[in-house]
Amino acid sequence: MRYFIIICSLFYLSGCSSTADKELDDLLESEKLTVEQKLEKFLEADLLTEYHLDEEQIAWMKDFYASRDYQPYWHKDTNLNDIGKEMGYLVDHSLYLGIPRNRINFNGQKETNPIVRELLLTARSAVILHDLKYGFFEDTVKKYKPIRFPVMDEYFALLEKPESIQFKDVFIYQLHSDSNYVFLAEKLFNYCETNPLDTNRYRVPTLKEDSIQSLVLSEQALRSKGYLKDTLDFTEALKRFQRDNGLTQDAKLGMHTVEALNESTKDKVLRIALTLDKMRRTEAYPKKYVIINIPEFTLRYYAVDSLKSSHRIIVGTRENQTPELRSRLHTIVVYPYWNVPYSIASKEILPAVQRNVNYLKKNNYRIYRGETEINPHNVNWKKIKKNSFPYKVIQDPGPTNSLGILKFEFHNKYSVYFHDTPAKNLFRTNIRSYSHGCMRTESPIDLAKMILTYDSIGKKVNPITPDSLDSLIKLAQNHPVKLRSPVPVYIEYRTATADRENMIIHIDIYKRDEEYLKIMRDKHK
Repeated sequence: MRYFIIICSLFYLSGCSSTADKELDDLLESEKLTVEQKLEKFLEADLLTEYHLDEEQIAWMKDFYASRDYQPYWHKDTNLNDIGKEMGYLVDHSLYLGIPRNRINFNGQKETNPIVRELLLTARSAVILHDLKYGFFEDTVKKYKPIRFPVMDEYFALLEKPESIQFKDVFIYQLHSDSNYVFLAEKLFNYCETNPLDTNRYRVPTLKEDSIQSLVLSEQALRSKGYLKDTLDFTEALKRFQRDNGLTQDAKLGMHTVEALNESTKDKVLRIALTLDKMRRTEAYPKKYVIINIPEFTLRYYAVDSLKSSHRIIVGTRENQTPELRSRLHTIVVYPYWNVPYSIASKEILPAVQRNVNYLKKNNYRIYRGETEINPHNVNWKKIKKNSFPYKVIQDPGPTNSLGILKFEFHNKYSVYFHDTPAKNLFRTNIRSYSHGCMRTESPIDLAKMILTYDSIGKKVNPITPDSLDSLIKLAQNHPVKLRSPVPVYIEYRTATADRENMIIHIDIYKRDEEYLKIMRDKHK
């Protein structure tokens, strides 16, 4: 009996679907109705539910076309007008604007009937406008926001643009004032229009692994991505690819170059789109702040709304990742002590001491149990296990201290900070992922002086001036310098950057983009 009911239900649902399809076909093909009448009846019959629009979106569509007396906006007779063709191109290539196609699919297929095409072009352009203005990912979880249309005034403002301005230019240049956003949005659109968006993922080995296969597959990858053209030889093409991916331009097929080659261009474009979406959802920065972009390996200090200092940094390895966070820089420590994290003390220092107890003195380490300093020569190191390491390890200040001669402190639950380093040679590489999570900073004295230059509250300036900082450094003694006005710190993860001239698609060193890309690649809503 149960199976009989199920079968009857299926026949009933099939009949309902057929009735709806016939109603839709009759309306669209009717020769007795004007285009305006068809639009009105289509909307009144709520036939847009067939295209997965909800009640709120359908009500928005009704209001929009009612305000126009149901006259089409994008069509003249049965063909797209000029602005319809312009918007249609942008909708068909929404990823050029940084909007994944699955955000505007609705029914998952392209409609040829002018009535349906008119309505879906309005709906899709409305979603694009809303997403470009407010973002499409949730702020705290890795999932899409619900599909939303903009308020009607915002949509009318888009349509009322001057004839001399294209919709593309409104979307790129007029929705956000941040120059970094505008540069990246502009470069994305141009990149997509001039490069094949290949979806091929390669398995290029490094030269050390398989030199012949590496050369063959890398040539295929460069050609597929539009780099290896008739006018360029392999070496020049590879150098240009390395430049665009923030890599050392040495024409060598090393680990990071191969990693960049193996990624499809489509995924790179999706990562640019993700970066733009992060920027849309970020509140405006204050007039003074420090910002670190992990995949770019760069720290920048802004004051009085302008860039005052830029520094290369070293970030955590893939096993010891630098976290994303927001905090406030409150103290610059001259000649800092290093309180060695337990994980480093137990896993790295303990084995070294077990081999040679003089390792501690050689590297200026002291060990403590509680507040009491312990003589390392009185410890039976062979009996100590890394899982039960009982001591606190502190490294004295000095030029060989792992933190160097300056440390920049800000409160955070990860116990990370940025600091100097005695290992200056590591700044020579482009992919600088070597630390345990903290950010080693090149030219930290220059950074500290610039921060102190702008450290004031009203007319009260910091008593430690850039010149007096030099004097403190010459003393070679531990000295914390409290800031009068703590500086906001933003540690972010954006794998695409652009300026007025260039765009760089950085290596996703921690693979943090991948979960987002899975959502953006999905063919369904």
